[in-house]
Amino acid sequence: MVVLYSLGAALTGGWLFDRLGVPAGALVGAMLGVGIPRMLGVPTWTIPPAGRFVAYVIVGALLGQTFSRETPKLVAQSFVPIISVVVAFIGLGGLLAYCLWRFGGLDPITSYLATSPGAIAQMGVLSAEAGAVAPLVLSVHLLRVTSVILITPLVVKLLKP
Repeated sequence: MVVLYSLGAALTGGWLFDRLGVPAGALVGAMLGVGIPRMLGVPTWTIPPAGRFVAYVIVGALLGQTFSRETPKLVAQSFVPIISVVVAFIGLGGLLAYCLWRFGGLDPITSYLATSPGAIAQMGVLSAEAGAVAPLVLSVHLLRVTSVILITPLVVKLLKP
C-alpha cells in the first residue's frame, strides 16, 4: 500500500506542477508530492538500489537524447568562451561551496553539490550517490532555477535595444 501511495503522490504532484507550468514541474512536483508527506511522518516507499539504477539510466537516456549532429559543431564554434564560462562557474561554485562549508555549517560534499552548476535532476542523482544531504542540494537548485526563470524575462527586456 505504501508503494501505491508513494507512486500516486509522485504522479499527482508531478502532473499538477507540470500543468501549472512550474520549471521542471514533473520533477519538482513528484519530489514535493512524496517529500512533504515524508517530512510530516507519513511512511513512503524507499526505492531499492535496482530501481534507483533504472531511474538513473532513464535520466541519462533523456540527457543523451538532447544531443544532435549539430552539437559538436556548435561547441567547436564557441569553444574558448564555453570553456571560460565553465571554468568560471566551477571556480565560483567552489568558492561558494567553501563559504557554505566554512561558515554555513554544511558538510563539504553537500556544499559543493549545492553550489555546482547543473540541472536539478542530475544534481539530485549526484547528491544521492555521493551521500550528500540531497533535499538541501535540491532545494538550493530549485531556488536557483526558479530565480533564473523569474528574473530572466526582466533581464531580456532590459537587454533588448
